[in-house]
Amino acid sequence: MRRVHGFGELVYDYVFTERSRTIMFQGCSGGGTVSNALAVAATEGAQSVAHLFGGSDLTGALARDELQSFGVNVDCVQLQPGKATKTIFQIVSDILLSQYARHRFTGTCPACGLKAATSKLPTFGARLATPEFGKGDVYLCDRLNKKTVATARAARDAGAVAFLDLGRPEYFRYVPAAAVISGLRSFDIVQAPSNVVSSIASRAHIGGGAELARLGPTAVLIETAGPEGLYVHPGRGTINLETAHVPPPHVDVVRDPAGAGDALFGKVAALLCIKSSLSANGIWRRAERSYRQAMLELPPVLLSLGGRGHLGPIELGRAELSGYIGKPVSELKADMASREACPICMRKIGHEKSAASKHRTQKISVGTLNLKHLPRNMLFVAEKKNAIEVCRELLQTTKSGVVVGSGGSYPVAEFIASTLRFFAKCNAHALRPFDFVRQPFECDVAIVVSYSGSSPDVQKVVNAAHDSGVRRVLVLTGNPRPALEPHLKMRRGDGILSYASSSSDLNGFKRERGFLSMAGTIAPCALWTVAAQGVDALMRLSAPSDSRAMMIEDLVAMLKDHSDRFALPVIGGGWSWPAMLDMESKFTEANLGLVHLHEAKDLSHGRFMTVLEPSRKGEPLVSFSVPSDSAEPAQRYEMALSKVLSKNRKHFPFVATQTACAGALELLISVQILVQRLGRARGVDVSKPKRIPKDGLSLYRWV
Repeated sequence: MRRVHGFGELVYDYVFTERSRTIMFQGCSGGGTVSNALAVAATEGAQSVAHLFGGSDLTGALARDELQSFGVNVDCVQLQPGKATKTIFQIVSDILLSQYARHRFTGTCPACGLKAATSKLPTFGARLATPEFGKGDVYLCDRLNKKTVATARAARDAGAVAFLDLGRPEYFRYVPAAAVISGLRSFDIVQAPSNVVSSIASRAHIGGGAELARLGPTAVLIETAGPEGLYVHPGRGTINLETAHVPPPHVDVVRDPAGAGDALFGKVAALLCIKSSLSANGIWRRAERSYRQAMLELPPVLLSLGGRGHLGPIELGRAELSGYIGKPVSELKADMASREACPICMRKIGHEKSAASKHRTQKISVGTLNLKHLPRNMLFVAEKKNAIEVCRELLQTTKSGVVVGSGGSYPVAEFIASTLRFFAKCNAHALRPFDFVRQPFECDVAIVVSYSGSSPDVQKVVNAAHDSGVRRVLVLTGNPRPALEPHLKMRRGDGILSYASSSSDLNGFKRERGFLSMAGTIAPCALWTVAAQGVDALMRLSAPSDSRAMMIEDLVAMLKDHSDRFALPVIGGGWSWPAMLDMESKFTEANLGLVHLHEAKDLSHGRFMTVLEPSRKGEPLVSFSVPSDSAEPAQRYEMALSKVLSKNRKHFPFVATQTACAGALELLISVQILVQRLGRARGVDVSKPKRIPKDGLSLYRWV
């Protein structure tokens, strides 16, 4: 028999009812989407296996034992010592046969008012081994993170079906839509309510469920639409299939629709168990038939309360609470006066402490934090619809242009100029501020790059552009309201092109702290990459490959032992030039060492005298390259160059896996990782350097 594997965390629910503003305790039981689905699948006859984790406490044991009572195999459930099982308090209101029950979920106990101890929750998948999948097995999960995505890939590699249930939109508030879509690509089937689908589609600027399905899961996206039934959208791996509509079951009175999604999740998982793996089209067809059958069997679920109500009465795990069932919370609070702990959640009364007072967090360097948040910041840029549309317009209409940037912004200027030349087929140049102010010239557009938007040279470049007859001036910045905006004297058609979120937004791109900016380099390049090559190109760039990460660590180990006066040769050109410029800039600003840049073909014109000197044999050398449809002679030269470099030096070749600006961005990301890792190896916080020369800071402001 094929198996249904459920992967996630144990949850224990305490249920309260509310009527006429009176809250009453009704009972407790195990909960959670994966647990509910496993219980349903087991009752449908599937061999269900729980790969769940929780705390080594009473509620963890109760949740595990309850699953076992439904026939779920709990041998792989892990209860972590010293941790607390996740506790959810449900308040169900208006339980009348004439209307829906409405659920509110909270982490605060209605009886005592104390919050669950989130600091003691077990780490997701901390010790949870990847299940041993077989062909035709089904893998279930309800979270989208590195562990569940990696397990989904392992399941599919073994011939199993990876099946994800997405929760409420709030789960993704702090996650970029591009990252969500990237995660969906690791699954065969994704089930999500229509409000979640609409939220992701809106943030990603795509049409809706059908278009999201073509970017996300391999086989099928199930969009549940409540009383309208559900829609079975064909995934990106399917061919010649169209969205199918599955009507809702006929039920005269719906008591509680809250458990319908979990029940469908479990019923379909049981029906999907097959003897052999299927193609994407085969999975779509089997899923469509399974959902039609599951819908016909749904009425008992809609007539019951909760995700497991239709499975029959559940014995109350905590028998001591039977006397409190049906009692108002006010009576429970009165009973607590003589107790040291809440009888419901078992937390000690009057002894709660903040997590901050209990746990001292280890100080993390600014550079480490900036690198940690870099993928998130990069992917949130893909949601800046207005800015992306402006970039796309420029790629279609620009005939001539100049991109101006200074310091760390100059590699960005080179990146944008290359993008304009390649996609707009126009004459575009990257210049530094002094170069343009000294010799301004007329062109279609001038783009001024400034992460802060407050650099004094921005205003002078804008004025020079106006005086020289530039028809349109744009300031590209990571500041939603740059300080210089009121003083820029913008004309009609000019504007601020910001890739940041407003300060009132809880999510979105957030500006970095520190002397050296990583997001200030990556985010504007990500904006232009999305405009030129689409969000799909961006989704594959949030993390380096294992081989790239190992090469960076090996290079760091070599450079750590060299003097900071050692000159590291860096070779490349074309699309890799922005990464080379950025590496030289950041090594210099962070005082990590010297970098000598060499255009690849220039090495054949005498520059090899230093790079290939016999006394330097075995010393490190870095090369950057981006695949392209270049002419055959250039390809032959690059292959010959790589062999020569590897023969004479310790060669570290950074070769992008994508083309054009996506490949250039891939190399730029590798540079940020290298700089931060080398700084950490040398005990330097690259974003917060010490001993900054004061005379140097005085040069920043020029007139």
